[in-house]
Amino acid sequence: MKVSLKYGSGIVEFEVPDRNLIEILEPKEVAGVGDEEAEIQRAIRNPIDSEKLSSIVRRGDKVTVIASDITRTCPNRRLTVPILRELRRTGVERNDITVIFGLGIHRAHTRSEWESLLGRDIIEKYRVLDSDVKFEEDFMEIGKQPLGLKSRLTPVKFHREAVNSDLTLCVGEVAFHQMAGYSGGYKSILPGVASKETVEVHHSLLTHPKSITGLLDGNPFREQIEKASRLLENVKIINAVQNSKRELVKVAFGDPVSAHRYLVRFCDLTYKVPARQKADIVIASPGGYPKDINLYQSQKAVERARFIVRDGGVIILVAECGEGFGEETFKDWMFNAEEPEDIFVRLESEGFKIGGHKAVLFGRAMKKASIMLVSQIPPAEVKRALMTPKRSIEEALEEAFEIVGRNAEVTVLTTAHIFPGFPEDD
Repeated sequence: MKVSLKYGSGIVEFEVPDRNLIEILEPKEVAGVGDEEAEIQRAIRNPIDSEKLSSIVRRGDKVTVIASDITRTCPNRRLTVPILRELRRTGVERNDITVIFGLGIHRAHTRSEWESLLGRDIIEKYRVLDSDVKFEEDFMEIGKQPLGLKSRLTPVKFHREAVNSDLTLCVGEVAFHQMAGYSGGYKSILPGVASKETVEVHHSLLTHPKSITGLLDGNPFREQIEKASRLLENVKIINAVQNSKRELVKVAFGDPVSAHRYLVRFCDLTYKVPARQKADIVIASPGGYPKDINLYQSQKAVERARFIVRDGGVIILVAECGEGFGEETFKDWMFNAEEPEDIFVRLESEGFKIGGHKAVLFGRAMKKASIMLVSQIPPAEVKRALMTPKRSIEEALEEAFEIVGRNAEVTVLTTAHIFPGFPEDD
């Protein structure tokens, strides 16, 4: 069987013997709406658990629009342009609108990246900036809440542009998320425009057994996002679900929880693709650029593969990683571990660290299966990160067969957007 996977901005092809291949997990073919502008206008004019935008803001109000950063596949421009047009229609002046990219703890953008995400016209006509945690003075405390794994009282700090706005509009995509259950909704606020301390304490919840993909009810990671974000007044979302071709499937505008939950159903229809059984070998791609922009982001594919690989099996991660590891603390934690258990020892001794949390997630997968990496990262660095570098998928698959046997069963996971569920061992 010839298989194709996205790799960076291109495609890689390889073959898996028919007798070994269990299945290829890929998104369901759900049709886009066709007239995307009409779908967006429908959502804006029919808000969910909210007044219409024209009733919420008026001339003189300050509005912050939060867009998603370069590591996301969010249709920023397609959603932001109609929202800006609607704001202007209600009388909001251009000078009273700020567009801010919710970076969380990711790196800052270049101007060309801003333009690729929103378009040059928006960059030139509106005030645009990044929510960059390096500038601590840009974040304001708006209260304290029990936050994180230990539920200690923690300052909740958000970017002053959101805090000082009369209205904050969150532009996002609803997709599966490995800790929050699903992306989108209030996630544009926390971690999007939150301070490093707030994000760091909150993200300690990643080790909680219910902070997992596809779970909302009882998921403390999602619950704390929504509880802390409610400290901000007058927040609305315009979120979308896209199909595998990045066509809009459904758009919703309104309350950050109700509108989000409405879209979750459409996300499930497109990306909930249960695996039939666990496999000895899982070949996993994050889904190409920007999901494989670096190893930090590519980890999501490893997490999906972890659900469906057997104990002692092999995960072959196919991720370009043109920007290397993507985060220095993550790289340090990986480089300074001689075995996966060392990562957890460090977590116990030093406590939770942003960046280190990605090492913990890799370590969790490594305790179950060995990981081979097909990427642009130098082989010596891959080895220091406790993985086996491979020049090609064919080379990786050949060695994997040597490890688990020629009769090994193989599953291919084409994108980290998919949620393969938790299949029982056969």
